Amino acid sequence: MRARTVREYLDELARRNLKIIYSIKDVYEGSRWYHEPVLGWRGEETIVRRVVETFRNHPALLAWYLNDELPLTLRPRLEARQRLVSQLDPNHPTWAVLYQVDDLYGYLNTADVLGTDPYPIPDRPVTVAADWTRKSRAVSDGCRPLWMVPQAFDWASYRKDPAKGRPPTFDEERVMTYLCLIHGAHGLIYYSYADLLRDPKVGFAQRWADLVKVAQEVKQLEPALLSAAPPPRMEIQAPDYVHSAVRADDAGRAYVLLANPDSASAANVRVTVPKGARLRILDQGEERLLERPDSQGECPLTVPPMGAMTLVVKPSL
Repeated sequence: MRARTVREYLDELARRNLKIIYSIKDVYEGSRWYHEPVLGWRGEETIVRRVVETFRNHPALLAWYLNDELPLTLRPRLEARQRLVSQLDPNHPTWAVLYQVDDLYGYLNTADVLGTDPYPIPDRPVTVAADWTRKSRAVSDGCRPLWMVPQAFDWASYRKDPAKGRPPTFDEERVMTYLCLIHGAHGLIYYSYADLLRDPKVGFAQRWADLVKVAQEVKQLEPALLSAAPPPRMEIQAPDYVHSAVRADDAGRAYVLLANPDSASAANVRVTVPKGARLRILDQGEERLLERPDSQGECPLTVPPMGAMTLVVKPSL
Protein backbone atom coordinates (compact mmCIF):
# COMPACT_ATOMS: atom_id res chain seq x y z
CA MET A 1 0.00 0.00 0.00
CA ARG A 2 1.16 3.54 -0.75
CA ALA A 3 0.47 6.85 0.93
CA ARG A 4 -1.59 7.83 -2.11
CA THR A 5 -3.96 4.90 -1.50
CA VAL A 6 -4.41 5.91 2.13
CA ARG A 7 -5.09 9.51 1.10
CA GLU A 8 -7.76 8.35 -1.36
CA TYR A 9 -9.39 6.38 1.45
CA LEU A 10 -9.31 9.41 3.75
CA ASP A 11 -10.72 11.57 0.95
CA GLU A 12 -13.66 9.18 0.64
CA LEU A 13 -14.25 9.36 4.39
CA ALA A 14 -14.27 13.15 4.21
CA ARG A 15 -16.78 13.07 1.36
CA ARG A 16 -19.05 10.95 3.54
CA ASN A 17 -18.56 13.31 6.51
CA LEU A 18 -16.80 10.59 8.50
CA LYS A 19 -13.70 10.73 10.71
CA ILE A 20 -10.95 8.23 11.42
CA ILE A 21 -8.87 7.43 14.48
CA TYR A 22 -5.65 6.69 12.61
CA SER A 23 -3.84 3.68 14.02
CA ILE A 24 -0.09 3.71 14.56
CA LYS A 25 -0.47 1.48 17.60
CA ASP A 26 1.71 -1.31 16.22
CA VAL A 27 4.72 0.80 15.30
CA TYR A 28 6.88 -0.40 18.19
CA GLU A 29 9.83 -2.46 17.03
CA GLY A 30 9.89 -5.83 18.78
CA SER A 31 6.15 -5.84 19.50
CA ARG A 32 3.93 -8.63 18.15
CA TRP A 33 2.41 -6.82 15.15
CA TYR A 34 5.33 -4.61 14.16
CA HIS A 35 6.29 -4.78 10.52
CA GLU A 36 8.01 -2.65 7.92
CA PRO A 37 8.00 -1.05 5.53
CA VAL A 38 4.85 0.97 6.20
CA LEU A 39 3.79 2.98 3.14
CA GLY A 40 7.36 2.62 1.91
CA TRP A 41 9.03 3.90 5.09
CA ARG A 42 11.34 1.92 7.37
CA GLY A 43 12.40 2.37 10.97
CA GLU A 44 10.09 2.90 13.93
CA GLU A 45 10.54 6.64 14.39
CA THR A 46 10.74 7.35 10.66
CA ILE A 47 7.43 5.57 10.08
CA VAL A 48 5.70 7.56 12.84
CA ARG A 49 7.14 10.87 11.69
CA ARG A 50 6.25 10.36 8.04
CA VAL A 51 2.74 9.08 8.70
CA VAL A 52 1.89 11.94 11.05
CA GLU A 53 3.46 14.60 8.86
CA THR A 54 1.72 13.23 5.75
CA PHE A 55 -1.84 13.01 7.14
CA ARG A 56 -1.99 15.45 10.05
CA ASN A 57 -3.84 18.11 8.04
CA HIS A 58 -6.41 15.82 6.44
CA PRO A 59 -10.02 16.79 7.29
CA ALA A 60 -10.98 13.15 7.95
CA LEU A 61 -8.49 12.81 10.81
CA LEU A 62 -9.99 12.75 14.30
CA ALA A 63 -7.17 11.37 16.47
CA TRP A 64 -4.07 9.18 16.57
CA TYR A 65 -4.33 5.67 18.05
CA LEU A 66 -1.04 5.12 19.89
CA ASN A 67 -1.40 2.01 22.00
CA ASP A 68 -3.54 -1.11 22.17
CA GLU A 69 -2.98 -2.91 25.49
CA LEU A 70 0.82 -2.76 25.42
CA PRO A 71 2.29 -3.46 28.87
CA LEU A 72 3.38 -0.84 31.36
CA THR A 73 6.94 -2.16 31.07
CA LEU A 74 7.06 -0.14 27.82
CA ARG A 75 6.11 3.07 29.61
CA PRO A 76 9.23 5.05 28.62
CA ARG A 77 8.67 4.24 24.94
CA LEU A 78 4.94 4.94 25.19
CA GLU A 79 5.55 8.31 26.83
CA ALA A 80 8.18 9.16 24.22
CA ARG A 81 5.71 8.28 21.46
CA GLN A 82 3.11 10.57 23.01
CA ARG A 83 5.59 13.45 23.15
CA LEU A 84 6.68 12.89 19.54
CA VAL A 85 3.17 12.73 18.05
CA SER A 86 1.98 15.71 20.08
CA GLN A 87 4.96 17.72 18.88
CA LEU A 88 4.38 16.74 15.25
CA ASP A 89 0.63 17.34 15.43
CA PRO A 90 -0.63 19.47 18.33
CA ASN A 91 -4.06 19.80 16.71
CA HIS A 92 -5.30 16.23 17.13
CA PRO A 93 -5.54 14.19 20.34
CA THR A 94 -3.92 10.82 20.91
CA TRP A 95 -5.78 7.77 22.25
CA ALA A 96 -4.80 4.53 23.97
CA VAL A 97 -6.96 1.48 24.74
CA LEU A 98 -6.13 -0.73 27.70
CA TYR A 99 -7.43 -3.72 29.61
CA GLN A 100 -5.03 -2.90 32.46
CA VAL A 101 -7.75 -0.99 34.27
CA ASP A 102 -6.03 -1.19 37.67
CA ASP A 103 -2.76 0.24 36.28
CA LEU A 104 -4.16 3.26 34.43
CA TYR A 105 -2.31 5.80 36.56
CA GLY A 106 0.90 4.57 34.99
CA TYR A 107 -0.45 5.30 31.52
CA LEU A 108 -1.57 8.88 32.13
CA ASN A 109 1.33 10.41 30.21
CA THR A 110 1.11 7.98 27.29
CA ALA A 111 -1.92 9.55 25.54
CA ASP A 112 -4.24 12.53 25.73
CA VAL A 113 -7.27 10.25 25.93
CA LEU A 114 -7.43 6.85 27.62
CA GLY A 115 -10.04 4.16 27.23
CA THR A 116 -10.60 0.66 28.52
CA ASP A 117 -12.29 -2.30 26.87
CA PRO A 118 -14.59 -4.33 29.11
CA TYR A 119 -15.74 -7.42 27.21
CA PRO A 120 -17.92 -9.31 29.72
CA ILE A 121 -20.32 -11.32 27.55
CA PRO A 122 -20.95 -14.19 28.19
CA ASP A 123 -18.76 -14.91 31.22
CA ARG A 124 -19.37 -11.85 33.38
CA PRO A 125 -22.24 -9.44 34.05
CA VAL A 126 -22.81 -6.34 31.91
CA THR A 127 -22.03 -4.22 34.98
CA VAL A 128 -18.34 -4.78 34.25
CA ALA A 129 -18.82 -1.93 31.75
CA ALA A 130 -19.91 0.31 34.63
CA ASP A 131 -17.06 -0.80 36.92
CA TRP A 132 -14.36 -0.22 34.30
CA THR A 133 -15.78 3.13 33.22
CA ARG A 134 -15.94 4.29 36.82
CA LYS A 135 -12.36 3.21 37.48
CA SER A 136 -11.13 4.75 34.23
CA ARG A 137 -12.79 8.07 35.00
CA ALA A 138 -11.39 8.14 38.53
CA VAL A 139 -7.82 8.09 37.23
CA SER A 140 -8.13 11.75 36.24
CA ASP A 141 -11.04 12.58 38.58
CA GLY A 142 -13.13 13.12 35.48
CA CYS A 143 -10.91 15.95 34.22
CA ARG A 144 -9.68 14.20 31.08
CA PRO A 145 -11.54 12.71 28.11
CA LEU A 146 -12.53 9.05 28.33
CA TRP A 147 -13.34 7.00 25.21
CA MET A 148 -14.63 3.58 26.20
CA VAL A 149 -14.75 0.45 24.04
CA PRO A 150 -17.95 -1.54 24.55
CA GLN A 151 -18.06 -5.16 23.42
CA ALA A 152 -19.76 -5.75 20.07
CA PHE A 153 -18.16 -9.09 19.16
CA ASP A 154 -18.64 -12.78 19.86
CA TRP A 155 -15.87 -14.36 21.94
CA ALA A 156 -16.42 -17.51 19.88
CA SER A 157 -14.44 -15.81 17.11
CA TYR A 158 -11.36 -15.87 19.34
CA ARG A 159 -11.74 -19.09 21.30
CA LYS A 160 -10.92 -22.62 20.23
CA ASP A 161 -14.32 -23.83 21.40
CA PRO A 162 -17.01 -21.82 19.56
CA ALA A 163 -19.56 -22.91 22.16
CA LYS A 164 -17.79 -20.76 24.74
CA GLY A 165 -19.03 -17.48 23.41
CA ARG A 166 -21.89 -15.48 22.01
CA PRO A 167 -22.39 -11.88 20.95
CA PRO A 168 -24.14 -9.37 23.20
CA THR A 169 -27.87 -9.25 22.71
CA PHE A 170 -29.43 -5.98 21.58
CA ASP A 171 -30.60 -5.32 25.14
CA GLU A 172 -27.15 -6.04 26.58
CA GLU A 173 -25.54 -3.74 24.00
CA ARG A 174 -27.90 -0.91 24.95
CA VAL A 175 -27.39 -1.39 28.68
CA MET A 176 -23.58 -1.52 28.37
CA THR A 177 -23.75 1.66 26.30
CA TYR A 178 -25.86 3.40 28.92
CA LEU A 179 -23.59 2.18 31.72
CA CYS A 180 -20.56 3.69 29.99
CA LEU A 181 -22.35 7.01 29.49
CA ILE A 182 -23.79 7.10 33.00
CA HIS A 183 -20.38 6.59 34.58
CA GLY A 184 -18.52 9.20 32.58
CA ALA A 185 -17.57 8.06 29.07
CA HIS A 186 -17.14 10.92 26.58
CA GLY A 187 -16.74 8.65 23.56
CA LEU A 188 -17.77 5.15 22.49
CA ILE A 189 -15.81 3.05 20.01
CA TYR A 190 -17.42 -0.38 19.62
CA TYR A 191 -15.21 -3.39 18.96
CA SER A 192 -15.48 -4.21 16.19
CA TYR A 193 -16.88 -3.85 12.66
CA ALA A 194 -14.66 -6.65 11.35
CA ASP A 195 -16.10 -9.01 13.96
CA LEU A 196 -19.63 -8.13 12.93
CA LEU A 197 -18.75 -9.16 9.38
CA ARG A 198 -17.75 -12.62 10.56
CA ASP A 199 -20.34 -13.05 13.29
CA PRO A 200 -20.81 -16.86 13.42
CA LYS A 201 -24.25 -17.00 15.03
CA VAL A 202 -26.46 -13.96 14.48
CA GLY A 203 -24.93 -12.67 11.28
CA PHE A 204 -23.81 -9.26 10.10
CA ALA A 205 -27.15 -7.85 8.96
CA GLN A 206 -28.86 -8.18 12.34
CA ARG A 207 -25.82 -7.22 14.41
CA TRP A 208 -25.22 -4.09 12.31
CA ALA A 209 -28.89 -3.12 12.50
CA ASP A 210 -28.78 -3.46 16.29
CA LEU A 211 -25.69 -1.28 16.60
CA VAL A 212 -27.14 1.35 14.28
CA LYS A 213 -30.22 1.52 16.49
CA VAL A 214 -28.07 1.90 19.62
CA ALA A 215 -26.01 4.62 17.95
CA GLN A 216 -29.14 6.50 16.89
CA GLU A 217 -30.30 6.51 20.50
CA VAL A 218 -26.95 7.88 21.65
CA LYS A 219 -27.26 10.59 19.01
CA GLN A 220 -30.57 11.63 20.56
CA LEU A 221 -28.64 12.24 23.78
CA GLU A 222 -25.99 14.39 22.09
CA PRO A 223 -27.43 17.75 23.23
CA ALA A 224 -26.74 16.73 26.83
CA LEU A 225 -23.66 14.54 26.30
CA LEU A 226 -21.83 17.32 24.44
CA SER A 227 -22.90 20.16 26.71
CA ALA A 228 -20.81 21.64 29.51
CA ALA A 229 -23.94 22.86 31.31
CA PRO A 230 -24.00 21.73 34.95
CA PRO A 231 -26.79 19.20 35.58
CA PRO A 232 -29.49 20.09 38.10
CA ARG A 233 -29.89 18.16 41.30
CA MET A 234 -32.73 15.70 40.93
CA GLU A 235 -33.99 13.14 43.41
CA ILE A 236 -34.10 9.64 41.95
CA GLN A 237 -35.64 6.80 43.93
CA ALA A 238 -34.64 3.44 42.50
CA PRO A 239 -33.49 -0.05 43.52
CA ASP A 240 -29.79 -0.35 44.31
CA TYR A 241 -29.09 -2.26 41.11
CA VAL A 242 -30.30 0.59 38.89
CA HIS A 243 -27.62 2.95 37.53
CA SER A 244 -28.49 6.58 36.86
CA ALA A 245 -27.00 9.95 36.00
CA VAL A 246 -28.33 13.42 35.26
CA ARG A 247 -27.07 15.54 32.39
CA ALA A 248 -28.20 18.92 31.03
CA ASP A 249 -28.21 20.52 27.61
CA ASP A 250 -27.66 24.16 26.64
CA ALA A 251 -31.42 24.76 26.43
CA GLY A 252 -31.93 24.04 30.12
CA ARG A 253 -33.39 20.54 29.73
CA ALA A 254 -32.38 17.81 32.15
CA TYR A 255 -31.70 14.26 30.95
CA VAL A 256 -32.07 11.45 33.49
CA LEU A 257 -30.27 8.37 32.16
CA LEU A 258 -31.43 5.07 33.67
CA ALA A 259 -30.06 1.56 33.16
CA ASN A 260 -31.35 -1.69 34.65
CA PRO A 261 -28.71 -4.45 34.28
CA ASP A 262 -30.88 -7.07 35.97
CA SER A 263 -32.03 -9.57 33.35
CA ALA A 264 -34.87 -10.94 35.47
CA SER A 265 -36.53 -8.01 37.25
CA ALA A 266 -38.11 -4.77 36.12
CA ALA A 267 -37.18 -1.69 38.15
CA ASN A 268 -39.68 0.82 39.48
CA VAL A 269 -38.16 4.29 39.57
CA ARG A 270 -39.52 7.63 40.74
CA VAL A 271 -37.94 10.93 39.68
CA THR A 272 -38.88 14.19 41.38
CA VAL A 273 -39.44 16.85 38.73
CA PRO A 274 -40.26 20.59 38.85
CA LYS A 275 -43.90 21.64 38.89
CA GLY A 276 -45.26 22.20 35.40
CA ALA A 277 -42.30 20.57 33.67
CA ARG A 278 -42.81 18.95 30.28
CA LEU A 279 -41.67 15.34 30.25
CA ARG A 280 -40.77 12.91 27.51
CA ILE A 281 -39.11 9.52 27.34
CA LEU A 282 -36.36 8.44 24.96
CA ASP A 283 -36.37 4.67 24.60
CA GLN A 284 -34.84 2.61 21.77
CA GLY A 285 -34.88 5.57 19.41
CA GLU A 286 -38.51 6.43 20.05
CA GLU A 287 -39.82 9.49 21.89
CA ARG A 288 -43.09 9.78 23.74
CA LEU A 289 -44.65 12.45 25.90
CA LEU A 290 -45.53 11.65 29.50
CA GLU A 291 -48.45 12.78 31.57
CA ARG A 292 -47.82 15.22 34.37
CA PRO A 293 -46.35 13.70 37.53
CA ASP A 294 -48.44 12.85 40.56
CA SER A 295 -49.34 15.30 43.32
CA GLN A 296 -45.97 14.72 44.98
CA GLY A 297 -44.14 15.99 41.90
CA GLU A 298 -42.76 12.52 41.27
CA CYS A 299 -42.63 10.88 37.85
CA PRO A 300 -43.05 7.08 38.10
CA LEU A 301 -41.17 4.98 35.54
CA THR A 302 -40.66 1.27 34.95
CA VAL A 303 -37.35 0.21 33.44
CA PRO A 304 -37.70 -3.30 31.98
CA PRO A 305 -35.26 -6.13 32.71
CA MET A 306 -31.95 -5.53 30.92
CA GLY A 307 -33.35 -2.20 29.81
CA ALA A 308 -32.51 1.48 29.66
CA MET A 309 -34.25 4.78 29.02
CA THR A 310 -33.84 8.52 29.39
CA LEU A 311 -36.32 10.93 30.96
CA VAL A 312 -36.06 14.41 29.45
CA VAL A 313 -37.33 17.19 31.71
CA LYS A 314 -38.09 20.63 30.28
CA PRO A 315 -38.88 23.14 33.04
CA SER A 316 -41.92 25.35 32.57
CA LEU A 317 -41.29 28.88 31.30
